[in-house]
Amino acid sequence: AIENARLFEAEKRRAEEQKAILETMRDLSGELELTKVLHGVLERAVSLLGVDGGELATYDQSRNDLVIVASHNLDTDTTGTRMAIGEGAMGRVAETHEPFIIPRYQEWEGRSSQYTQSTIQTGLAAPLLIGTRLVGVIAAVDSDPEREFGSEDLRLLELFAPQAAIAIENAQLFAAGQRDFEELVVN
Repeated sequence: AIENARLFEAEKRRAEEQKAILETMRDLSGELELTKVLHGVLERAVSLLGVDGGELATYDQSRNDLVIVASHNLDTDTTGTRMAIGEGAMGRVAETHEPFIIPRYQEWEGRSSQYTQSTIQTGLAAPLLIGTRLVGVIAAVDSDPEREFGSEDLRLLELFAPQAAIAIENAQLFAAGQRDFEELVVN
């Protein structure tokens, strides 16, 4: 009976997570303004994971690097900062296309020099992929030294990431189409 109750609670939690992800994607798919989509994706991920904050970076294929396009509830706003592929947690995820958990961020040797003064204690980063093509990377962080990311957090972010990648790509394509149209009208 105890095991059945535990399984029921786990399934109930998964169903609630699935519902939250579906609602998030429904809301984001209706939005085409790029800035709103980027911030919406990040804020929803932070909320779903119940963490302090996070960052979202998109992949710039022409420069082969990442640019942080959204920052939520961090010590400093890093929006506009570029990161090399392989640099820090997000750079590592961009390089490997694999999610990554950092239990003690301040002690991690691979930490980016941009975050030496940060209060981040633990982090989780996942690639935003469409198929095997990198769209960007999303990172969730927490300043509580007792917080430990685990397989459930990773599973939830991996469910969220592909849908977020599609929403971002759609908004990027829409923005590019608007720019092309405006140039055509001007000329």
